[in-house]
Amino acid sequence: MSLGLGFRDMNERQAFGWAVRSLRLYNWDPAVPDKPRFQVNGDSLTFRELCETAKKLDEPLPEVIKYDLYPLLGRAPDLQAKLRLNETYSVAATCLLEFLTGRERNYQDQVSLRKTRS
Repeated sequence: MSLGLGFRDMNERQAFGWAVRSLRLYNWDPAVPDKPRFQVNGDSLTFRELCETAKKLDEPLPEVIKYDLYPLLGRAPDLQAKLRLNETYSVAATCLLEFLTGRERNYQDQVSLRKTRS
């Protein structure tokens, strides 16, 4: 899946919105954490790199991003609560990084469990 959206370069805000939307609509594979990539100001960024960039934006989140982000964080009520306290790109990016880390950790645990069973 290439959501690099190479047909157009985006700024950090646009790319963060696309990243959240793509995480909500597509099943991100923690086995391949570097995919998809997003074109941001001439650079090709992963979800994590994009979140690190968005953490510097202390601006309110648009409603459309919140619409996609809250359901995505549905299984992480602690992250939803953290975001509700301060609905900015910075906090959203921090929550999204924690969410991705959790997904990667769960994936690694499943891989380890399969190896011990075989």
